[in-house]
Amino acid sequence: MPRRSIPFWLVLIVYWGTIAYMTHMPAPTITLRGGDKMAHFLAYGALGGLLYLALWTNNPGSPDLVFKILVIGMCYGALDEWTQALPWFNRTCDFVDWCADVAGLSVAVVGMTLIRRGLELFVFQSRAPEPVKAPAPAPEAIT
Repeated sequence: MPRRSIPFWLVLIVYWGTIAYMTHMPAPTITLRGGDKMAHFLAYGALGGLLYLALWTNNPGSPDLVFKILVIGMCYGALDEWTQALPWFNRTCDFVDWCADVAGLSVAVVGMTLIRRGLELFVFQSRAPEPVKAPAPAPEAIT
């Protein structure tokens, strides 16, 4: 694992553990406009953004980065909703909550991809050294 990706993985692990813990506690009163669904959207949007950063810095050339993030996030969201239905958590499993999770992940992945493309076009290319030009051929002597 490249050193540059370690801080992103640490933040991701702490955040992921926190939302896993929080989603299995008794349901709090949500004061956000949009309620529970907005909380799901924002939480999984942040999870998707952190997962994107961790995987991108770990393997910048991965052609299936977006696919990996969406599959991991969607599977975790489904598992999270399913386990909330277990009797000792006193929570409910809701398909619409999972849809809000997927929407948050999708918006984060699109946003992070746009940021990444912008960085690749405008920042990383401007830092690249100029290519060395081959010397021009000498003109032929006229006889």
